[in-house]
Amino acid sequence: MGKRVAAVRGILRFVEAGAIGLFFVQAVRLLYGGIYSRLSGAEITARLIGPEQPLPDIPGVITYRQVQVLLIAVGVAALLPLFGLILRRWPFALPLSALIAAIARIYMGADQFERFYGAAIVLGASGLYLALTAQRRPDHFPAALTLGLALDQLFRAMGDTWDVALLWPDFLPYQAIISVALFPISLLAWGGIRKYDDEAPQGMVTGWGGLALGGLLFLELTALAFPNVAARWADVSYEHVTPWIMAATTLPLIPAVRERARRFLDMFDPAWRGWAWFLLMALMLVIGRRFGGPVAGAAMIIAQLLAVLTLWWTVRPAGNVKYNPTGFALVLGWVTFLALSGGDFFTFEYAYAPPPLNGFRGMGLALSLGAALLGTLPAILKPREIPWRNGPALETLATLALVTALAIGAGMAAVPLPPDRIESASLLRFGTYNIHGGYSLFFDYALDEMADVIGDTSVDVVLLQEVDAGRLVSFGVDQALWMGRRLRMEPLFFPTNEAVQGLAILSRVPVAEHEGHLLPSMGLQTGVQRAIVRMANGGIDVYNTWLGLLVEGGSISAQEQDQFVQIREILTLIERNAALMSEPLPVVLGGTFNNVPGSPVYNEVAFRNYVDPFAEMDVPEDAAITLRRMGAGVARFDYIWLRGLRPRIPAVIERDPSDHRLVVVEVEWGRR
Repeated sequence: MGKRVAAVRGILRFVEAGAIGLFFVQAVRLLYGGIYSRLSGAEITARLIGPEQPLPDIPGVITYRQVQVLLIAVGVAALLPLFGLILRRWPFALPLSALIAAIARIYMGADQFERFYGAAIVLGASGLYLALTAQRRPDHFPAALTLGLALDQLFRAMGDTWDVALLWPDFLPYQAIISVALFPISLLAWGGIRKYDDEAPQGMVTGWGGLALGGLLFLELTALAFPNVAARWADVSYEHVTPWIMAATTLPLIPAVRERARRFLDMFDPAWRGWAWFLLMALMLVIGRRFGGPVAGAAMIIAQLLAVLTLWWTVRPAGNVKYNPTGFALVLGWVTFLALSGGDFFTFEYAYAPPPLNGFRGMGLALSLGAALLGTLPAILKPREIPWRNGPALETLATLALVTALAIGAGMAAVPLPPDRIESASLLRFGTYNIHGGYSLFFDYALDEMADVIGDTSVDVVLLQEVDAGRLVSFGVDQALWMGRRLRMEPLFFPTNEAVQGLAILSRVPVAEHEGHLLPSMGLQTGVQRAIVRMANGGIDVYNTWLGLLVEGGSISAQEQDQFVQIREILTLIERNAALMSEPLPVVLGGTFNNVPGSPVYNEVAFRNYVDPFAEMDVPEDAAITLRRMGAGVARFDYIWLRGLRPRIPAVIERDPSDHRLVVVEVEWGRR
């Protein structure tokens, strides 16, 4: 009977650890994107509205004071693992921290600013839980993080990379059920009050382990545990890689797999084991990032398996140490993660950063390799302590069944519905939309509203700019993939920065060819995306671009010259492609040109015999405005140019989920 009770309690502790691990991962992702959006929203509020004016009731409008309060709350929460040193002797600490995290997780589903405070409480409570778990139940520490990453993948696969458990408001009742169900699980897993000797600290996370944990969390939450990012890195299909990434994430839970890993590493000389592990992980990251196709996809899957196995190195036996540094080590891990993710942020935003932060351009892979080195530090410094061991056959079978179920479930959830295709039509509607990374003018995350705007206008082909495909600041959502599946359109993505930021085309018309080219850029790297859409009655050569931004504080003439060089290269590319065809196709050139009518960029396109439908149809200037900002005037920055097509009914959709508006032009099929 005693063995059965112990076995049931072990299963319940495993479930509890997985749930808290999931809450922790979701809280980190929500807080990272939330703090970025609130800081950006406060900056825009201060610039466009000013401190003396009343704040309008617009989503995202917020003051710096409100953001400061949130940052203080998050900072205090991040320090809660330090209390693990005091509370480890208190028998109620583990279940209480789990229950607090479960309750606060419900508030993370709120639709207001309060959700970030809920996430801060979850971060603190789950961080304390992890600190206590590392000391009292060290085997459950890596399992909690591993299960959390796996369950997070499952929820994101169910939402086509949009976490249905976090960003989908209708999930709130289900989350309440999950949180309430955790109450009896935690109480039964607790096992009641025991003498301290029975629950004496058995494990600890050292300072090196904390650095390793920060590096591994960075790798997981920016690349390896996000199948959409792994797919973009390796240029493979998201639905094909998702079940394999899930399998790689969960395989280390199987004792027999850990035993095989131990035997593999045991073949190396102890002095070189850690270095061999790091070099193998680094090699997989380089192959996954620098090469494309199935080989690169396989490398990303192996890198994920190695990274998750490395989590077992972050906790080690406590022995007879008088002082357990676990709490401080976890806080050090949070700081390490924040520093690495801050560097990752500037690999995208370098153009707007002062020296030396603008030197992060192109440093994404280097940061990942540095994180891998940090992650393997315990293995390098303690090469004789291989943490992986086999377990009972029943545990192996149970975890194998779990791994299989999660992989199959994620694979099925990742399969898309077929797009609604148009095979023949005499009229087509083209659109261009700068989605601003999914954010509104005041940085309220409004990607779903932007999808509604596109869907309501019934466009057949839409060109998207400022698209994220898995950045932490946009909550890991692959915006091109998610929008394409939401609208039942074929999504095409061309990366211009670090494989997960760039341009996208969504099309109902079958796509015959797709490619992209980077453009010379003195500021943020940009490019041009090309797709040939073809139906029974012919094809159209479609080009999508985002020209360099005119940034305050720099030389406007130099930046306009940069734009002029970019548009000249695009127009030359179009002519070169047309020369390769037996019969040149009609051309649609659209995107965000970041300049107004009459500018050198505008005049250059018009000089090449491209038609501006708004000028052709005598649309009033005010009706063609695509950028409206409170206190900052209006401008027309977004265009659709035509060559060989008759324009009909050009319009700017007067809805503002993004800081730009959707431009739609209906064209008549046939020669001009």
